[in-house]
Amino acid sequence: RNLVITGMTGTGKTYYVNALAVTALKQFKEVRYYSASKLLLELSAHEQVDDSIKFLSIMENIAQVDLLIIDNLDVEKCRHLFEILDSRESRKSTVIVSQIPVKEWYDLFKDCTYADACLDRVLCKAYRLEFKGESLRNQKF
Repeated sequence: RNLVITGMTGTGKTYYVNALAVTALKQFKEVRYYSASKLLLELSAHEQVDDSIKFLSIMENIAQVDLLIIDNLDVEKCRHLFEILDSRESRKSTVIVSQIPVKEWYDLFKDCTYADACLDRVLCKAYRLEFKGESLRNQKF
């Protein structure tokens, strides 16, 4: 099952996701952590220089990993994201982390067809956590 985590800056989203990743690694699961923008830029770069072998290799590796974590979901294009989510649907777990509430995700994507397809794949049967409160960075320990 997928997991969608949203909340304001400093509320512990990345800390929580890192704990999930460590737990998965301790269970001998393969985990990959990506910033959404860097992942999509890397895929676009290989596609633009017509390096289809490298592009397909990256896509296949992402499809096979046990736990994929995509942080900072704040992108304008989501065609590659759709392909990644589609290749993992009902087979592997994906965690999406975003400061933007789920109800505002459609506004992130200019191509509503891909946005609708991405959101359907991510949110269908996904667990959802919304972190609220003040930044943990402001707390004194």
